Amino acid sequence: MAHFRWGRLRSPFLAALLLVLAVPVMAAAVNWTRLTEPWPDPASLADIQGVPVSWPSSSPFAIEDIGGDPDDAPPTTALGRFYLPPGPHAARSVPAVVLLHGSGGVLASRELTYAPQLARMGVAALVVDSFGARRDRGTEFIERVLNITETMMLADAYSGLGFLATRPEIDPRRVVLTGFSYGAMATMYALYAQVADKLAPPLPNGERLRFAGHAAFYGPCIARFDDSRTTGAPLLMLIGGRDAITDQGRCAEIAADLRRGGSRVDTIVYPDDRDAFLEAERRVVAEGVSRVTYRALSTRGEVVWLASVAHLTIDQEGRRRIRGVETDVTALKAAEERARESEERFRLLSEASRDSVIVHSGGTILEVNQAFCDQFGWTPEEALALRPED
Repeated sequence: MAHFRWGRLRSPFLAALLLVLAVPVMAAAVNWTRLTEPWPDPASLADIQGVPVSWPSSSPFAIEDIGGDPDDAPPTTALGRFYLPPGPHAARSVPAVVLLHGSGGVLASRELTYAPQLARMGVAALVVDSFGARRDRGTEFIERVLNITETMMLADAYSGLGFLATRPEIDPRRVVLTGFSYGAMATMYALYAQVADKLAPPLPNGERLRFAGHAAFYGPCIARFDDSRTTGAPLLMLIGGRDAITDQGRCAEIAADLRRGGSRVDTIVYPDDRDAFLEAERRVVAEGVSRVTYRALSTRGEVVWLASVAHLTIDQEGRRRIRGVETDVTALKAAEERARESEERFRLLSEASRDSVIVHSGGTILEVNQAFCDQFGWTPEEALALRPED
């Protein structure tokens, strides 16, 4: 089955990467014109598989636990997958993106598709798997979101920045942090100076690294900090217009805090179909089954319509799974749209005509125009109740 990403997300992703390119230190060997639409076809990425990597991190439950004793912030081996652009690279010439997953974990259709596409365009990508590194804390959805916190994702993000700094080809001053949903919360929190001061990895010269930019995709806006000072890096917030778990008013307050704290913050609200899909997910958990038709972007950059039917199953050990089937109904939707347009053109023509027009099928009157009603003295409702032989 083809993998799909949410519509309208890709151009903002490029915008977030361009925040890195605004940094004055530029590598002439990299052709930045490749950072343009359309994105590389996933079918052409077989030579960019990525490699599993690990690095030292920690697991502080809350921000006040960062830097505490091992009981408060136990050492953890972070896990991820690293994608490097093909070919030889000069020292410190390659920018990078760190990707934090959502509450569903690392997805083949999201992080593991974006990462090789970025690598093809000359940008290294580090996909962080905060859930995979902490399986002892939970493997089911509720266990994970209760026991694996966004603060732990923050620790993985900044230690991941330190890991990238050990790579000779990576320019550690041009690394963007990007998060999706649950990971987007961590992406926003990572912008606060009080967080960076505690977690930012040091360089050999004593300088502490910061992310060059932050991009938060559909991140719930929850915590506000009394101290709103930031690292000064820019933030791009992308919000679903009808996303039930994202309070736009709260996001506006947090964006204002961060601007006062020293960062440029751009907010874009998208009235797309993602929310219908999320509502269907919530419905299948509550009711056991859901059906929804929604739009998405295929990996080829084409808008497609998908009809999804999902069922909730529970195995013998009590584990809950959502299983479903998605059918591409793009052609059907296109035919329906053509039919509607044809019907609308006919309606406009018939209403403009001075001649009586009647449409019937199988002994049933389907439509009449105003001229027909005026000629025979019937209302439209009365005319539709007649039979053609009348």
